[in-house]
Amino acid sequence: MRRLLVCGVICAGAALAQSAGQLALREWRERHERYVLDQLFELLRLPPGGSDASELRRNAEAVADLFKRAGFKTTLWSLSDAPPVVIAEHFERPGLPWVVLYNCYDPPVEGRRDSPLAEFTRPVLLSGPRELGGRPIPLPSPGWPSDPEWLVQGRALQQRLPFVALSVAWEALRTSGWRPRYNLRILVEGEGYRGSNQLQRVLRQNPALANVDAWILLVGSQPRPPLWSVCFGVPTYLSVELAIYGDVERSDLGQTKSSAPGPATLLVHLLATLRDESGQLRIRGLEDLPAAPGTTRRSTASRFSAQREPAGRLNDLPWLEIVRLDYAGTEASDRSRAVAWLVLEMPAGWSWHAVADRLMQHIRNQGFYVTASEPSWELRRARRRVCRLTIREARNGKRTSSETPFATGLCSHLEGWGKALEVNPYCHQPLPGTAWIEQVRGSLAVVPLAFATAAASGEELVRLADLWEEIDTAGALLSWEPPALAAETPRTRQMVRSGR
Repeated sequence: MRRLLVCGVICAGAALAQSAGQLALREWRERHERYVLDQLFELLRLPPGGSDASELRRNAEAVADLFKRAGFKTTLWSLSDAPPVVIAEHFERPGLPWVVLYNCYDPPVEGRRDSPLAEFTRPVLLSGPRELGGRPIPLPSPGWPSDPEWLVQGRALQQRLPFVALSVAWEALRTSGWRPRYNLRILVEGEGYRGSNQLQRVLRQNPALANVDAWILLVGSQPRPPLWSVCFGVPTYLSVELAIYGDVERSDLGQTKSSAPGPATLLVHLLATLRDESGQLRIRGLEDLPAAPGTTRRSTASRFSAQREPAGRLNDLPWLEIVRLDYAGTEASDRSRAVAWLVLEMPAGWSWHAVADRLMQHIRNQGFYVTASEPSWELRRARRRVCRLTIREARNGKRTSSETPFATGLCSHLEGWGKALEVNPYCHQPLPGTAWIEQVRGSLAVVPLAFATAAASGEELVRLADLWEEIDTAGALLSWEPPALAAETPRTRQMVRSGR
């Protein structure tokens, strides 16, 4: 009882202090709303980089300039023709833990400037939804209040909002006299939606960038307030393509020259052996793999505590999702083939290499000859059941227990800023740029800043109220004080001894 009382007093004191910081941030933002919108529209006027190297570099330079104006020391790392990695740093003093905030600046859309939809992708402030009579309006004059229901429209809005939220929140907090109790590195890459190859090379050649005390990934999207999602793990991920080949003498999937099952039937039967009705992966040998640290799902608001996904996916059970099935190709040579695209999500302690080996052995146990390349006609004549197994994407996950000081302290801090949290063991959203996760050290959390924007006819929209909420949450993350990390990470103790 005494312990609970002490914890309650500490949390109450922290909440009061954080409320003061929150009030200062909101007052600053209300006085600088036009300044915030100018920063956002400056980014939105840039065309998405897509696959254009020069445009991607312009995006990187714009993000770097944004953080430089907010007071960070910024650099661009580039090893080849790939998009640069933006690194913005604030070194407070030696002995403090290092915290990294990660995001990416490459949007997954590649619109042409001469497209008929180009008019709808130019940044504009709207008085309301267009379908309800909303019309473009000028930006408010400096010092004039805005309507929280006004809408900002712009291409790549969801990817660019977090940069403005972070830079504005940092500038507002520093203006109020706040000083961080950590050294901060903001790491932004330009290949998050294309595999993060550049970032992996940068971290491999500069291990000090990855060897920090804590990582907070700001990617993904949040539900609308008051519920905020906080996850402390990224699962091991394996994306595979299974192609089943039938008898080469079959003329079509539906018309066979024998009573043997066709490739579509074989594929359905094979998939049935891989998972149960709830979606849990069921293949022999998985029970021998190590388990990840335990974490249970919880919610700080009881009305949000209902399960939204099968329980197995929220905990440490392996999950298999059938993304797509294709029972017949368009070419005559493809008609004796059936294809499935699968995604496997597994505990962070598992290696995707080990799971791939067990998956291959399971398919062999079902009577298939497994190959990694397109089978020849000679092979298909010799083997009546052939399966081509192709690994499309894979990564080893990372997991931090929600019972560590890092996790409990971060959650308590966000709750002190009035955020109703839903804490999950893993983030199951499709996240860009997570192929490098296995290279990093330190604790991990996923706290998306952006809201899911409404997309229609190539446009993206966000309410000003959601933009203000995003800045508020960025301020909550930045004002977090992680003193417990200094006592639990060997690297920090080494930094203190060396005087770094």
